[in-house]
Amino acid sequence: MRVELSLVCVALMCVFKQTSSCLMISEVNCDNPKLDDQEFVELYYEGTNPTSLDGYTLVFYNGNSDMAYRVIDLSGHHTDHRGFFIVGSSELTPRPAIFLPLNSIQNGPDAIALYGPNWAPVAEGGLVSGVGLLDAVVYTSRRSVDGADGLASVLTPGSVPYVEDETALEGDESIQRCWQSENLWSFYTGPPTPAWVNHCPPPTPAEVWINEVNLGGSDQSGHVELSVGMATGSFSLVLYDVTTDLISTSQAFIAKEPGIFAVPVKTTSLSGLQSAALALYKGPISDFPKDGPLSHKQPIDAFVYGDSAHMPSDNLTETLIPGRKPFILTESFLTAGLHVSRCGVAEWTRDPGLFVTRPRSPGKPNDCVWFQSCPLNMTSFTESGRIQPPIHSDVDFLLNEINTDSPGGAEDFIELWHPSGFRMSLDFIWLVLINGQTGKVYYELELNGSYTDDDGYFLIGSSKVGPDIRISTDTIQNGPDAIVLYRSKSPPSKEGQNIPKSGLLDAVVYRTRWSDEKMSELTEALTPGQLPLLEDISALPADETLSRCGAQRLNLSAFRVTSPTPRKQNNCPSKPTIPPPPEGLVINEWSKTSVVIANDSHADCAQEEFAVLLELLCNCGISSLRVKGVNVSCEAGRLYAQGSVLAVSDQQRERISEILSDNKLLCSAEQELQVHGAGSSVALQVWLVLVVPLLFTLGVLLTTSPCS
Repeated sequence: MRVELSLVCVALMCVFKQTSSCLMISEVNCDNPKLDDQEFVELYYEGTNPTSLDGYTLVFYNGNSDMAYRVIDLSGHHTDHRGFFIVGSSELTPRPAIFLPLNSIQNGPDAIALYGPNWAPVAEGGLVSGVGLLDAVVYTSRRSVDGADGLASVLTPGSVPYVEDETALEGDESIQRCWQSENLWSFYTGPPTPAWVNHCPPPTPAEVWINEVNLGGSDQSGHVELSVGMATGSFSLVLYDVTTDLISTSQAFIAKEPGIFAVPVKTTSLSGLQSAALALYKGPISDFPKDGPLSHKQPIDAFVYGDSAHMPSDNLTETLIPGRKPFILTESFLTAGLHVSRCGVAEWTRDPGLFVTRPRSPGKPNDCVWFQSCPLNMTSFTESGRIQPPIHSDVDFLLNEINTDSPGGAEDFIELWHPSGFRMSLDFIWLVLINGQTGKVYYELELNGSYTDDDGYFLIGSSKVGPDIRISTDTIQNGPDAIVLYRSKSPPSKEGQNIPKSGLLDAVVYRTRWSDEKMSELTEALTPGQLPLLEDISALPADETLSRCGAQRLNLSAFRVTSPTPRKQNNCPSKPTIPPPPEGLVINEWSKTSVVIANDSHADCAQEEFAVLLELLCNCGISSLRVKGVNVSCEAGRLYAQGSVLAVSDQQRERISEILSDNKLLCSAEQELQVHGAGSSVALQVWLVLVVPLLFTLGVLLTTSPCS
């Protein structure tokens, strides 16, 4: 499954920190419609300008060799009075500070990296380095989406390369950095803006969201602006008192048409003004009476604020803004009040980090500016000291372990895992919970800005299991329901269907002992032809979970009922001992599978075709990147493959080994099969001889034949 996002596809969402000044890569134009005479790299300095660039270096890397093809020392130069600095083609307007010859910036798969004064110099032709790295963008084009994974593993570890879509706009386009939320940035595709503020259009809501909050100071009143998209019907804006977690007041709102609408809010009943919470729900105001308890219904949007001495409870933040932090007041509420606007370009909700203090703009688009943060230095080493291997974009997150029905209800959790077994970014990953009775989404959680641990695990659950993101104990329903994982730039529920399908990564459909075994709507949409899983509460004397024991995504047979192992290898049943393969081995029977591979040139079989063969055999995520060390040729009707296949995890290695061992091997020939290494990066040494008839017409039909 290839990771592709349309117009706004993220490749790098670095970890950032707020500082008073920093230098960053803000825009790159590497591919022009005709002649490449408008190429440029734009740097931006947030701080006092002009500022000297002494000690800074730009390095351009080739994705095929992972080597530098151009190195530019920026010493002796400085930013302009607005903070911009341009390196680009001589034909570009405005005039660049450093000229590049025509067609200098490669179109991808490639990378551009910015290094600081403490870097270890890389000469042209030198290998990619993470020492002294300040910022980087790793990119590909839709014409060549593979090949930059090695650069990404060093320059932007845990993230996949950005795909610049040259067809996204009429005319030219560039890769532009835009502020998303709090300290999160992302790259987007937009019309070029050299030496100018990037084109970062604000998103539009799928239904309705909080757009602006204006409360206090001394009159203890104000209003909340709601931005309405295609939503209609009754909504309730609820104000919670954070000292009690009870409803202070509620206000009804009826959406009839798109637009921006103000809803009055009174804060007189709050026990303290320095901290409060707003939540927007679908439904009538009668569902949210004064002094009512904190609703466990997921809000459409929420905004929670406090100051350094008055913070909301964990229970309130976990329920209203899971995985996010409250907005922190920098001035006294009594004197300055609260005046914040939604300015982040992210399309998710329930995140106070999207808001900044700005002047009021009633009924109009928010008065936002281009906000900055600084990338942290990044290296190719994790905290464990392991070097991260290249992670291909075909390898993506899985649902790994699920506990929906713990004995006390306080240890429910959902564990995600990345098959690389390394720290990975969860940018644009969404966890969605779907009700099996209605087929509708009842909980939706975006994970942007989060990272797995060093072994690829990420835990969402109640506080008792020590999760990365805490949710209330009764969030996960016991079934019949579904837990689904998506990769999407916008909420999957925005798709409009009851059961979203776009960007689907993995799904588990499960039931209780007394519920419907078929649940046709969920299974047909997510896991067609499969029966829902049953978390049998009587299977073990203590607690139990549904644990992944196979590598295939969207395959419920990969799960077993086991004892809980959060953040650890699943407690799967041991596999039966399989006798070692014979010394001579020829794979000459391959079920009934065949594949047509284009070969118009009549050249020798390429590694890509061998990767297709191996993937159809094991269905375990093998791509051409994994067989770079394999020599493949076609001679006398036979396909010969000899070399090393890189497996990204023990599970993938075991899957390949298991499939090879389980095949009926009827012939004898010289063959070597060895498995080496420990941990997640393992090499599978193979020498396979596949007997195939070759038909050079429209393509090559690879099938099997008996040995003579």
